[in-house]
Amino acid sequence: MRRLLVLLAMPLLAGGGEDELVALPYVTLAGARSRIETAEYQRIASEKELTELWLRHVGEQPERHSDFYNEAGVPTVDFSRCMVVAAFGGKRTNSAGIYAVSLVEEADRVVLRIDHRSFQTGPEPSRATPFGFFFVPLSMKPLVLEENVQQVIGGAPVWKERARLDAPG
Repeated sequence: MRRLLVLLAMPLLAGGGEDELVALPYVTLAGARSRIETAEYQRIASEKELTELWLRHVGEQPERHSDFYNEAGVPTVDFSRCMVVAAFGGKRTNSAGIYAVSLVEEADRVVLRIDHRSFQTGPEPSRATPFGFFFVPLSMKPLVLEENVQQVIGGAPVWKERARLDAPG
């Protein structure tokens, strides 16, 4: 049986089974232009980890960063209640970013399903390095990241495991 992962009021979606409810992250920051050019997935449980990854993402040198001025725009997160999951798609084409489809807590794990916001172009594809940062409730369970890999417009999702991220600590 799947259990809803809730803290305060998360958006709810109807699930696949009659007793199944799924949620979305509290906040998603996504786009098509990360400085991280290889596919990678991370579970972030501290301000230090988030700052290091965010600076890589925006292409800022760590020695030039000031937490006080925060010109790189590192998000502030309450890590006593939340964690951040980051997904980077690497060099791709025709993606406007990586977005969450669902967040479900199961008995032994948390599953975050993601999908690229894809589009079609003319003869020349639009180059991208898509990313998604997902701010979700803190959990001590392992986290599985699944990506929709189906290629047919309007087709049913096909979920492929992209990462299995251990519990913090």
